[in-house]
Amino acid sequence: MKKLYSTIMMLAMMVAALSLTACGGSDDDEIGGDGGGSSTSFTFTIIYDDGGEQVFTHDSDIAIQSLGAEFGNFERYDSPRGSYFYMMIGTKGDFYIIFPRQQYGEDLAFSYFSVGYNDFGADATDIERVSASGSGWYGEHISGSAKVTKNDGKYIIIDFNNYKYSVTSGINTSRTAYVTLKGSLAFKNSYKQ
Repeated sequence: MKKLYSTIMMLAMMVAALSLTACGGSDDDEIGGDGGGSSTSFTFTIIYDDGGEQVFTHDSDIAIQSLGAEFGNFERYDSPRGSYFYMMIGTKGDFYIIFPRQQYGEDLAFSYFSVGYNDFGADATDIERVSASGSGWYGEHISGSAKVTKNDGKYIIIDFNNYKYSVTSGINTSRTAYVTLKGSLAFKNSYKQ
């Protein structure tokens, strides 16, 4: 009986050990994960200058969570605004890099931004900031570049190389802020068709 009890306990321990190793979750859910257990590691820096420069630096996990970075589209189809890349820069407001419907004729699908896509300049995009006071800020790309380095259907990773833009208050046109983006950021797919 003692031998049978020992055998049963040993089998129970083996089942428990195998169960614990199988519950690790899917690698496909990692930001930038390729399903093979690896993930892309990156840092992302924002330089915000409205007369007093502030620098915000994030690692890969914190950036997507704290910035709320996502790709989507504005739901009102009578609006010229279209598809966008969005991020929230703390108390500085919500920032949008917009691909206008009136220019592209429609909302752009997530798949439109394939690896290597790099047309994030002034001719392709509008820039908007919505501040805490609710007033609109409108801007444009000034310098630097941005390029899609990964699109797995869940996230688009964009590498920003000193991508600088300005935003000017719609109420008080003497108020302008400059934003520079450096490094890679993953934007979650929130596209609605």
